Parts: sequence; structure tokens; C-alpha cells
Amino acid sequence: MSKTVAVILDDSHWLWAYDVSLAILAVEVLHVAEAADLESEPWWDDLRRDLSMAVIAQGSLGLEVPAGLTDRQREHLLELLAVAAQRLRARRHITAEEAAEHYVVDQQPVFLRGASSVDTAPVADLAVAVINLIRGDLPPPPPGSTAWFYGDGPPRGL
Repeated sequence: MSKTVAVILDDSHWLWAYDVSLAILAVEVLHVAEAADLESEPWWDDLRRDLSMAVIAQGSLGLEVPAGLTDRQREHLLELLAVAAQRLRARRHITAEEAAEHYVVDQQPVFLRGASSVDTAPVADLAVAVINLIRGDLPPPPPGSTAWFYGDGPPRGL
């Protein structure tokens, strides 16, 4: 069973994501950001909270890309997403046990919806799609679709 959530840049630019994949990506970005020492960056506080909520309220909340980022902040966010995508591609899969131990926010592990393992390639594809969304490079959805769907197999229109 899958649950779709929105990743929103603005009213006209958004995509659908599989909630499990968005939650995994959110935790991975949080891990990358920890190493980048962003604690002193005010813009990071709001985004960290939103990424955390994508895990805690998985299936109920998506992610809204912060409006009003400076060029430098936007580039920093893009770098966090790119590093997260690289790490997820290298990982190949995440087991339920790994999710319960390492993909946790406020003692809330990512809910894998009963899967014993999750392929991380579609999660990395979601990260790249979010990068393209932020850059304005996400192509229009396929004919007959209102938006792209990422994170559960190959990208497709919905």
C-alpha cells in the first residue's frame, strides 16, 4: 500500500512523492546536515522542523520547500539534497531493522508500510526530482497527468 504526499515549491510547481521515500529522504538530509553543522543558520531551523514532520506525521504531511531562500541558502539546500541522493544510491536498500535504528526522528522511525526492505534508488530519484523542482528544471508531467510521482518505482505521472 502506498500513500502519496506533495512536495511543493509553489502553487504551480510541485510533485507527488511516496511517503516512505520522502520520509527516508528527509532523514538522510537531516543526517547530511548534521555533518554540515548548520545549527547557526536561521533558515535551517524551519526546514529541519519540516523535514522532521515529514517523518513524524508520515503519510499526512508532505514537504514545502521554504520560500524566500537566498541564492546561497538555496545552493546549500541543493547540495544537501545532492549528497543525500549520492548516499542513498550507494546504500542500495534499507532494511526494516536499519530504518528502526538509523532512520529515526524524535524516537519515531520511518514507517516502511510493512516492507522488510526498501530500494533506495527511487528515493535518490526523488531527491534529484526535488533538486530539479527547485532549479526549475523539472519537465512538465506526462500527457494526461497533473504532476509527477516519485519514490515508488520509476517516475510516472499521476
